[in-house]
Amino acid sequence: MSPAEATAFLARHSRMQVATMGPSGFPHLVAVDYALVDGVPAFVSYARAQKVANLRRDPRLACLVEEGTSYHELRGVELEADVRLVTDFEQVLALSRAVVAAATGREELPDFLAGELERITPHRVACHLDVVRIRSWDHTRLGGSW
Repeated sequence: MSPAEATAFLARHSRMQVATMGPSGFPHLVAVDYALVDGVPAFVSYARAQKVANLRRDPRLACLVEEGTSYHELRGVELEADVRLVTDFEQVLALSRAVVAAATGREELPDFLAGELERITPHRVACHLDVVRIRSWDHTRLGGSW
């Protein structure tokens, strides 16, 4: 995919696999919901989550967004990035709202959900990716052969 196609692909999705380096040296892999910030995925997490502990120790992260069920349908984007952890209440809350909007397709949040986001925000961090490398693939371009 071209850079523009990869960005458009990321914009059509809201969940990705995130790999950080665990304390034992093995990758720690989890799924997170994300929103695009300036064309780059960003996500929120509880500050005490294992992935955040891993990022405090080593800010490198790899993430994957993919689609397709059979080989000739597979498409995806992998990002290698350094992560900036942000604890500012307003920034974390704004990203949390953007992530929920991306995941639900709804810009306006129900009052109960908006209140819940405000309640949990002091316990969360925003994770912004500074992308180092992008890899992408689109097996639909193989024309059914491999």
